[in-house]
Amino acid sequence: MISAGSIRLGEEKTEAVKNFAPPQTVKKIRCFTELCNYFTQFIHGYTGIAGKLTELTKKDSGWTGGPLPPETLNALRHLQEKLMQSPIFVFPKPEVPFILATDASLEHGFGGILLQQQKGGK
Repeated sequence: MISAGSIRLGEEKTEAVKNFAPPQTVKKIRCFTELCNYFTQFIHGYTGIAGKLTELTKKDSGWTGGPLPPETLNALRHLQEKLMQSPIFVFPKPEVPFILATDASLEHGFGGILLQQQKGGK
């Protein structure tokens, strides 16, 4: 949802994220990560967090479905929390200094985001 000065999940998507039961199949993991895809650039460390989920979708993962391993469940909960925080993105202010943050993982890739400190230190 785009509003005056920010982008955030709409109520319908927020409820979907909040109520998303831990996936017990590869297909359900992919559904959740696809929901997250639009906001990946706004979640610091997304690649590393989501990597724990996408790792289970690989054929050689050894996971055949059922309850998620504890570390993967923690990653899912962490992403849910990050997605429900509001606003997830605010428009930049040219008069405020920018911060370049980068994130890399040998196994999952790399990324970067241009940040600014806004009111309240966020």
